[in-house]
Amino acid sequence: MMYKHSPYELKVIYPPLINLFYYIVHFFIADEAFAQGSLAVRASQSGRIVISLYFIISTVLLTYGIMKLKKGDLNKKIFFVLTMILTYPFLYLMERGNSAILCLIFLMFFIYGYKSDKKYIRHLAYISLAIAASIKIYPALFGLLIIRDKDWKGAMWAIIYGVIIFFVPFVFFGGFKNIGLFIQNILNCIDMMADQGAGFKVSIGNAFRILEQYLGTKNSLEIVATIFKLIILVGGSILIIFGKYKEKWKLFMVPTMIMVLIPDFSFIYSMVYFIIPLIYFLDEKSKIENRKEKILNIIYFVLFAGMFITIPNLLPEWFEIFENDHYPLTLPTLIDNIVVVIFMCILWVDISYFSIKNILEKKRLLNHYLNRKMYFNFIKRYSYTKTLFSTIRK
Repeated sequence: MMYKHSPYELKVIYPPLINLFYYIVHFFIADEAFAQGSLAVRASQSGRIVISLYFIISTVLLTYGIMKLKKGDLNKKIFFVLTMILTYPFLYLMERGNSAILCLIFLMFFIYGYKSDKKYIRHLAYISLAIAASIKIYPALFGLLIIRDKDWKGAMWAIIYGVIIFFVPFVFFGGFKNIGLFIQNILNCIDMMADQGAGFKVSIGNAFRILEQYLGTKNSLEIVATIFKLIILVGGSILIIFGKYKEKWKLFMVPTMIMVLIPDFSFIYSMVYFIIPLIYFLDEKSKIENRKEKILNIIYFVLFAGMFITIPNLLPEWFEIFENDHYPLTLPTLIDNIVVVIFMCILWVDISYFSIKNILEKKRLLNHYLNRKMYFNFIKRYSYTKTLFSTIRK
């Protein structure tokens, strides 16, 4: 809201669609507040009204999205919504007033409708994905779900909607010439965030940054972190398109993991995206009958709890090496980074094992079928030859 017509000249990293939203919202706030800075905007009467309305409307829409995706009776759905609202990532999201909640709402509608039998619902889902990607960029990864289903026409429409919704709003902010400036701002922000400390962020880069500070070797693991990011991006994309899944929540968890772990400026509020796979996890866990799978699901449940648990922002004595950072590391941030990395490792191995097992089983069945076919062909030919010789002798 503070940057109006010139966000990219002033180092803003947000895509133009969300800047357009903020620009429209700024008309509802008194001009005097803008003259005194962003804190004055939040403290002003008109600013508080706008922020309160934003919280109320977005929370209502999020509740509606959860109600549509979650199975079970109304009481269970309401309990789940209240639990999510009181989690650490959601509280931090509300405190920051970040647009990630809007992104999550549109992602929920995409998940709800991208496989619908109704054509208009599918197209609304593609538009929702385009809007989500035009708010935070990385939700575009969910488009791989359409490619996975080999819905090439749907993928084409999703790309068309994405290009239009992402790029057209640049017209309001200096034109398409500012696309390069927008990209440069993002790259500069990545470098800046790396120097501001490990607090309130959760990503692969942040996990390695924490390790570097403990070892006292700054930037020594930067190349290793970059390699891990590439592995997560490429490996995760392959798992989305070609992986085999017994449970739907694991399929949704893979792009969500990539969304959270790849960006270096992924703050704690990004964890709210895990609400989508969590909904399907809770709905599907009752179907598990295998003992080993039940044990694995208990581990997954504990890890989900670790992601969302609300604990005080403690700064123990052994965190002293971080206390001078702009964003000093706190206990919840450390827990979130550890939990997400462990979750990713277990999930990647789990999906890979099931996929390989599934492929080998299909290969075994195919070989069995071919062997039986060869056997019956041999018997048929043998019987025919035997009949032929019997006829000749006669």
